Amino acid sequence: MFNVPSARIRVPKTAGGDIVRRSLIDTVLNNPKKLAYIHAGAGFGKTTLLAQIANSAPNAVWLSLDGEDDILTFANSLSEAIKQTFPGFDFSPSEYLPFSGKDNFISILAVALICAIETIPADFVLVLDDVHAIEEAEVTKFITYLFRFPPKNARICLGSRVAPWNDLMPLRIRGEITELTQKELAFTKEETAEIIEFNDPSIYATTEGWPLAVRSFKVLLENGVSLSDIPAYGSEALYAYLLHECIDNLPGELVDFLKQSACFDEPDAPMLDAVLNKKNTRFILESLVSRNIFTIKSGGGFYRYHSLFQKSLQETMDKPQKLLLRQKAARYYYEKQQYSKSAQYALDLKDNQLLEKIILACYRDYIKAGNFNELRIWFQALPDQITELNPRILVAKGVFLSVVGNFVQAKACRTKHCLY
Repeated sequence: MFNVPSARIRVPKTAGGDIVRRSLIDTVLNNPKKLAYIHAGAGFGKTTLLAQIANSAPNAVWLSLDGEDDILTFANSLSEAIKQTFPGFDFSPSEYLPFSGKDNFISILAVALICAIETIPADFVLVLDDVHAIEEAEVTKFITYLFRFPPKNARICLGSRVAPWNDLMPLRIRGEITELTQKELAFTKEETAEIIEFNDPSIYATTEGWPLAVRSFKVLLENGVSLSDIPAYGSEALYAYLLHECIDNLPGELVDFLKQSACFDEPDAPMLDAVLNKKNTRFILESLVSRNIFTIKSGGGFYRYHSLFQKSLQETMDKPQKLLLRQKAARYYYEKQQYSKSAQYALDLKDNQLLEKIILACYRDYIKAGNFNELRIWFQALPDQITELNPRILVAKGVFLSVVGNFVQAKACRTKHCLY
């Protein structure tokens, strides 16, 4: 008999206060697709959801992976997990050791296990949790084979912190996998309100529905921490969690990249290449997305970090370096004629000189295009004493004010300009 800790082959008990994600459970169980891959970052409730799926099925087999580095160890662990639910299951991976030297040993072993599973006289859900912990390529290959040729009586669900690996791509392209990501796992506004027992938009905005953060804030509220103090009390513990679960396990060069890129609210790869003097930031960002390291593609070639993750990174960032990097970004966007992005940084940095240059470079085009709101914000941000010292800015402001119908102030700008 192969010994496996009972906690690894037993469906975890769900906490009493957990929200039952009924729609997600139904998406997996009441689906013609027999394969499900659930992936998200740390603390997004993957194991909780998988446990709810397992508990909602008539029969379930559970195996939590723990750094499997040997194919026979994995096959034995999986067999013991099946026996936990179906005691009469009879399969011994060691019987296939004589074939271990063959090039197709993985497929031989997988086919034998699939055939053995199909003798079980009941349908069931097979859950493999923490797939990202696998360290041996042969184990990943074995699971791929199970996904490609699933037993007729089994629905297979994988849970991982990383996106499906390349060998599963054909199945994804053919639409044979139900894929749930952190977008689906994040709590909705309504679920967040249900957990903390009242609706507070600021908590949802801060947590972005990250389940771990929402539950942490709920505990603080139950312990008497006032709503206004929640971010200060809660963030410290969450920063420590993110440091332990995410940052500590990454290479130093990648950690440096995360800290530097966290200076920007919504960076794009070309800007980061220029500002950080790199050539591969798009590859790095895509890797962070696929590994679910709290990185989100926001469209248009831009990316962003989860707000709490970004703040945890900024806590360790040198402030003068952050200022320098944002100044470089402002100049980069100005040189690339991306004036709106450049102005965002100029406003934040209170760089009035750059803001003047931006206005003079684009105000005519903005007026023609009807982009009055941005121009209004930029002119209002410039102190009057600075505006009055620059005749060209006075002209630009006067033209803008005339176009929007503020003729009195437009005339005042022309009068001041005439004094030069």
